[in-house]
Amino acid sequence: MFFQNRLKYYYCISICFLILTFSSCTSPTAPPAPTNYLQGSTYVCGDLKMKFTIPNGWNITTDTIVNGYNVLLVGRKNTTLQFMANFSLLTGFYGSSDMNAVLDSEKISLIRNYPGATTVSSQTVIINTHSVGEFVYNYATNGFSLTGKQVIIINNNNLGVLTFTDLNSDYANSIIDFNNMENSIEFN
Repeated sequence: MFFQNRLKYYYCISICFLILTFSSCTSPTAPPAPTNYLQGSTYVCGDLKMKFTIPNGWNITTDTIVNGYNVLLVGRKNTTLQFMANFSLLTGFYGSSDMNAVLDSEKISLIRNYPGATTVSSQTVIINTHSVGEFVYNYATNGFSLTGKQVIIINNNNLGVLTFTDLNSDYANSIIDFNNMENSIEFN
């Protein structure tokens, strides 16, 4: 219930979902915030005890403030003149390890915040021997028809949400980078 109530605050057009209170995932050398991060490098998130490869061709910023929220990692890629594909990573404490409950909360919050939104898929998958949730959805806001994907990670008593969003028309091409990033995740 706590997670459901908090989700209504996490939707914004350029970053999408923002979550809970945020903590200290850092790059390997802990650069001062905000800073551009090297593409093709490994991003390490100590709170989630995981790391992954930053995709090439994206404008990456770490430890930045967006719409008043502390966002640990932001990637933007201009795929059209109308809208910029984006991904973000946020973490917060979450006392449960029930992935199905988290996925159900996501669906409820999406529909509450975006009437007419639809779930494309919701499933648990294994990435490098760790179970994570995947949630793909369509919604419209501010005249844009969007498709989003969340990778939901529960590890080390923390919840992490890696979110991707792009225009429906550009999603099939731009999701490739995000999927490669997701598949590069390694847990410690």
